[in-house]
Amino acid sequence: MKVPAYQLALQAQQAHQADPAARFVLLRLAADAFDGAAVDIDAEPWPVVVCASPLAVREAMRRYATGATPAVLLFAGTEEDLGHDVLARCAKRRLFAHDLWQTVLALFRAASLDP
Repeated sequence: MKVPAYQLALQAQQAHQADPAARFVLLRLAADAFDGAAVDIDAEPWPVVVCASPLAVREAMRRYATGATPAVLLFAGTEEDLGHDVLARCAKRRLFAHDLWQTVLALFRAASLDP
């Protein structure tokens, strides 16, 4: 299933707001779930990099370490695949799972969903 750019942007923005000093937002998402090269957050394009392996994540971090905006890294693996050194440079020092319901909550500025 393809993830629209606005959903990806909103989730990346939420993760970055929780840790504004972070240079990278790491999202768990399948490689074919997003086709774009960037998402617009606060009227600025943030680069989006699909990373097929832990080595690709490290290479993307090296490439975008000095960028003007944070980079959004998409990785389908687990935190254990990446290592603590990679997670330490990411927002909240973790791999965020893409969650459609969190996007809905944010769009409606709701605190919780009533089942």
